[in-house]
Amino acid sequence: MATTSLGRVTRIFSALAQSQKPGTLLGRVAAELGRLLDQPLALVALSAPAHYVLAAATGVTTSRRLQLRHTPLDPGRIPMLAAAVARNAPVRIETTELPYRWREALGPLAVLVPIWSRDRRGGFFLLPSQGAEREEILLIAEALGYQTGIALENAELLRRVSQKEQALRSMVRSQMEAQEEERQRVAGDIHDGLTQQLVGIWYRVHACERLIEAEPAA
Repeated sequence: MATTSLGRVTRIFSALAQSQKPGTLLGRVAAELGRLLDQPLALVALSAPAHYVLAAATGVTTSRRLQLRHTPLDPGRIPMLAAAVARNAPVRIETTELPYRWREALGPLAVLVPIWSRDRRGGFFLLPSQGAEREEILLIAEALGYQTGIALENAELLRRVSQKEQALRSMVRSQMEAQEEERQRVAGDIHDGLTQQLVGIWYRVHACERLIEAEPAA
């Protein structure tokens, strides 16, 4: 079982590393964690500016998913949650401090698997716990949480690079348009000035012709 799970985890690691949108893989990762821990349900919470919100889930109904999504987790009001996330390793927690909707889905005991990379904590997986998860399985879960954190961080970096590239292309396009407008303006000025000069010369030549016709002896 462990070898099969490790093979699936390796394939997920590869997909996470190559994906520019690893958020779409969160459901797959949650499902794999559920298989690893022999649980039918797994929740994924990602950090928002001041709280955690449900980002993906497996093994829950659509209505339950919506209920959880509209019930954010505030680490400021759940000290146990903040302490568990800071460990960067899977930890069993009692769900008594969690909001009712989360507690109802998870039961009295849960395994929290942090999603993190370097010094950044991006969220966590939550799964029901029987209190007897093997250490080797928890180590695999820890690695999966770390790889997920790296994938999310890479996706954010790629998003920022893409935004900067778009901004640069927009600046170049605006500069080229401004240069074209200036070129057309200068060409118009030159054309208008040349036309005026030619008209002036024509009038002078025409005036000279009239003078010659009026005074041929001159």
